[in-house]
Amino acid sequence: MRLSKEKRDRLLMVGILTVVVCVALWWSFIHESNKSRAKSRAQIAELTAVIEQANQWLKREADWAEDHKRALADLDAKEKNMLPEGKEMSFLSEAIERVRQNHAVYFESISPAQHNPRVELLPQFPYRRNATLSYRCYGYYHEFGSFLADLENTYPYMQFMLNSIAPMKPSEQREKGEDDLRFELKVVALLQPPAPK
Repeated sequence: MRLSKEKRDRLLMVGILTVVVCVALWWSFIHESNKSRAKSRAQIAELTAVIEQANQWLKREADWAEDHKRALADLDAKEKNMLPEGKEMSFLSEAIERVRQNHAVYFESISPAQHNPRVELLPQFPYRRNATLSYRCYGYYHEFGSFLADLENTYPYMQFMLNSIAPMKPSEQREKGEDDLRFELKVVALLQPPAPK
């Protein structure tokens, strides 16, 4: 059975139109749906990662609480090693004298302790109370360096500042030709915080 040219063209047109409609339907519904599903999968993966991270933080919360308790206990122990208020002069004098005994450094004068309104150790430091003591000393250059190094290593919570250093006059030197120095050392130490009320 042979189809006429007109019927054959119509049939071909219907076939082409059917294919075009099917492709258009696939593109509009299935392809867009696949893109939407892929976007949803990406969002689900992102939210899953956020939830997993939150779960890890919750699991570590107990560890953080334990670390916090340990840090508070360590801070309390360090605060107990700070100067007790009212005993700054005697405590600082005894502490520095213990180190000085091992070096040929001699004190000429010690100024009384002063309470400074702000701590000079570090910027934005949480402790606001400290005591300052000034020492006028003399000694040999290498002994002074060794004395200062021992002070800083023995008392890491104190700050030692050199206000001035100068050679002694020849008439004041203990022995001819030695490198005697006169120096002024400022010691800043933290005071124990007041007990909570």
